[in-house]
Amino acid sequence: MIYEMINGIDKGQCKIKIVGILTLISLGALVVTGIAFGGMLGVEDDQTPNKTVTATNSTPSAIVHVSTPTLIPTVTNIQTSTSTATLTPTVTPTQTQKQTPTATATPSPYADKRFSEFVSTVYGETEVDATIPVRIRGWTVLAEKELVMVMNLTGPSEDDIRRAKEVNTLISSGYAQAVAHYDNGKLDGDIPNRLRIAEVNNTGSPPKTLYVNTSLVREYYTGQLKATEFTEQYWSTETNMSDGHIEYIQNIDRVGGNTTLYNGNSE
Repeated sequence: MIYEMINGIDKGQCKIKIVGILTLISLGALVVTGIAFGGMLGVEDDQTPNKTVTATNSTPSAIVHVSTPTLIPTVTNIQTSTSTATLTPTVTPTQTQKQTPTATATPSPYADKRFSEFVSTVYGETEVDATIPVRIRGWTVLAEKELVMVMNLTGPSEDDIRRAKEVNTLISSGYAQAVAHYDNGKLDGDIPNRLRIAEVNNTGSPPKTLYVNTSLVREYYTGQLKATEFTEQYWSTETNMSDGHIEYIQNIDRVGGNTTLYNGNSE
């Protein structure tokens, strides 16, 4: 199995000795799976494909088998998607924006305390700007400091515009503003090199994953990159998850808690 990804997805109590032994074996398997999944999700930094991809009626067009000579597996069966809608962010963060987080990251066996303050800031900034509920199901940090957030996204066939808003609010409002706060010395702890979103409960089509590099976020919030260019670049990284990735993400979902970020006064 596979998705330090996903050190942030619920804890149980062992009642008898035999169950305790089985639990230890199960947790060991999850750790091994997390390490393998972190390698499989590894992608090149600062990837800036020209192709614009959105979340409407995604249709896989090609399968590219990727292999590396290292002992850590990389993502296979990477598929690209095409769509017709243009996705734009809901807010443009600035370096001087006041920090106003009100939500906190839910603790879980997968969470990494070194990044807890940063993740809590992502949650808080997302909540301030969320005009629709943004449902977070857990988080973790993988190798190479990749922050993975598991989201319960609206399915494309149900409401593609709503789906785009959920992702854009988390990235363009929450993550971008948290990076700005960190760069301005307002946060302690550590900062990820990349944010990856992995979805659960996407009925009607294979669960997807997409990512955005922190270096690209800095170009955006400092005004070097237009909002439309910014969203086009991270939506173009969207791919289907493999069965192994899906299973690992579901493990995080089961133990990571359910945090809904929503500003009911923003509409």
